[in-house]
Amino acid sequence: RVGGAANTIERVMPELMQRYRLQWPNVEVFLRPDGGTALLDALERGEIDIAVTRHVNSDFLESKIAFPTHLIAVLHNAHDRASKKSLTVDDLDGERLLVAPTDFTSRKLLDAACHSARIRPRIALETNDLNALLALAEAAQGIAVVPSTVDTTGRAVKVLPIRHGKALLGSWTAVVWDRRRNQ
Repeated sequence: RVGGAANTIERVMPELMQRYRLQWPNVEVFLRPDGGTALLDALERGEIDIAVTRHVNSDFLESKIAFPTHLIAVLHNAHDRASKKSLTVDDLDGERLLVAPTDFTSRKLLDAACHSARIRPRIALETNDLNALLALAEAAQGIAVVPSTVDTTGRAVKVLPIRHGKALLGSWTAVVWDRRRNQ
């Protein structure tokens, strides 16, 4: 039982599952799409065995870093900021933002960076459907702030990394498990 954000399942799991099946063809894998906080809670309750989510270590949870994930701004090609190479958190001030709910890692990162920069984000839409956020950005309804694991291929949008200070705004994606359970 493996949990991950829908975009992570879409982009990472197909190749991983293909390799896994070659080695263990008789093991059934069940996938659970959900946000980072919900996945960590599900791990602690024993509802899933592994989560692919933000790097965390706690009294019960252990993780192994898999790959970096950063936040990207997805905006309409005609947006006045589309000519930039990247956006800063300050650039988002006053913009209509299309974001994931507060239990998603991408939202936690955005909220923390805005708080640090003393910016109150202007949330125009909040949904766990990241593809809907992309579609709305493509329709010039705001700037979607999503993780870099989201597939923007084939969309008429500009994709820009988001910086906080001099660093990319992001975190490490990891494989997380509950060390109290047999692996």
